Amino acid sequence: MFFRYIRLAFFPLLTAVPICAQISAPATPHSREVALVVPAGTPLRVALISKVPVKSAGTPVSGRLVESVYAFDKEVIPAGSTVSGRIKALKPMSGRKRARAIIAGDFTPIREPQVEFDIVTLKNGTRLPIHTEVSLGARYPVQIQSAAAKVRKKRGRAASVAIARAKQEISTRTHGAIDIVKGPGKWERLKEMAWSRSPYRPQFLPAGARFNADLQQPLTFGSESVSSADLAQVGSLPAAGSVVHANLLTRLDSATVQKNTPIEAVLSEPLFTANHHLVFPQGSRLRGTVVKTQPARFLHRNGQLRFNFQRIEPPPSALPEPEVMAAPAAAATAPPPHDAQMALKTRSEAATRIEGSLEGAEMNRNAHLKIDSEGGTQVSESKWRYVTPALSVLLATSALHQEHERNGDIENNTTAEAASGGVSFGVLGTGLGLTSRYVGAGLGFYSAGWSIYTRFIARGQDIVFPKDASVVIRFGRN
Repeated sequence: MFFRYIRLAFFPLLTAVPICAQISAPATPHSREVALVVPAGTPLRVALISKVPVKSAGTPVSGRLVESVYAFDKEVIPAGSTVSGRIKALKPMSGRKRARAIIAGDFTPIREPQVEFDIVTLKNGTRLPIHTEVSLGARYPVQIQSAAAKVRKKRGRAASVAIARAKQEISTRTHGAIDIVKGPGKWERLKEMAWSRSPYRPQFLPAGARFNADLQQPLTFGSESVSSADLAQVGSLPAAGSVVHANLLTRLDSATVQKNTPIEAVLSEPLFTANHHLVFPQGSRLRGTVVKTQPARFLHRNGQLRFNFQRIEPPPSALPEPEVMAAPAAAATAPPPHDAQMALKTRSEAATRIEGSLEGAEMNRNAHLKIDSEGGTQVSESKWRYVTPALSVLLATSALHQEHERNGDIENNTTAEAASGGVSFGVLGTGLGLTSRYVGAGLGFYSAGWSIYTRFIARGQDIVFPKDASVVIRFGRN
């Protein structure tokens, strides 16, 4: 009984010893400050909120970001933020384009608007001044996926939770954030198509029109304290099947690019593991080469292009310090600094060797591109290209047809005459076609000949990935 009281009396003291030892031990791991900077050259992808008339310089323009902007591993400008600017100048159309428009029956003095954006308003009301160089993006953008991605999606197979999560994030981004500003609906596109047949029409930028606003000066959002444990997996080999979003830094055109041409891209958002450990921050560089190219040729043979990436390099500031390579709880068995640096160098070099292929891209709907299972791109020909020439020939021959009435009068096929002239020359051609069946038939045969030439004889379509093109890259073999 006596010893039991002694034990109870000294029990608090005995338990306090390890607690004090834990308190006295350092509880905070090594950490460092990482600057949250959006570098110059980063594109802001903006979609117009509403239709903007193109009349004069100074017309205000307002849009929203369709993709979030990241700095290192943090989202600093969320998708949906408002971007404001104006039309700073109106550039006249080149003489060649103007002549082609007049031949097609379009007498509108079309001018190319040059837009600038200077303010970003975050959702919390914060206004950030920016200086940008703006280029026109895809008019009607669509997300294209590789054939292998469609097969994997159909089978519903995922190599790991990390891959499934990455694919979900990409899907959310490309289909959710992109719909923050909806483009023109079917009714609006129908009205636009009707206006396109008019010899004179008002010019405007449609709602949803895309712009790439490249930052000319970096944006700073302070810094964050990052522990060495959070950086421990930076530069490690990405899981096979992981996908990342990136912006091309190299313009690619199947008409001019050569095989083995080096290309670069930069990650536009960070890549994490399944347990949310950073693998590659925003700003990591992808380096690769063009592995196949074929320019467009006559007889409507389209171009082909395929490229892939062999290396990925995180920013130098993201690599962990050499001491991270040593086990924190085994200081006595830690390798010397030189060995740690060599281990870090070996790990970094091994991590940069990857197999990255094109998984998806945001392109203009009119490009009609498709991606094969190896990441190669080619033009997908529509069967409708046979319809226009056949319709033009049919209308032209119908315009020459005359019917004899019972009373001896001759009736022309005015419907075919009007339609024959309007196929290529719009409302103006329709009016000219009604003046004479020979004029209508002549316009129809001209339209048929031009359609046959452009769709079957002329040079095919080249594949172009402009600078800052948004692409999805998949790691590992397809």
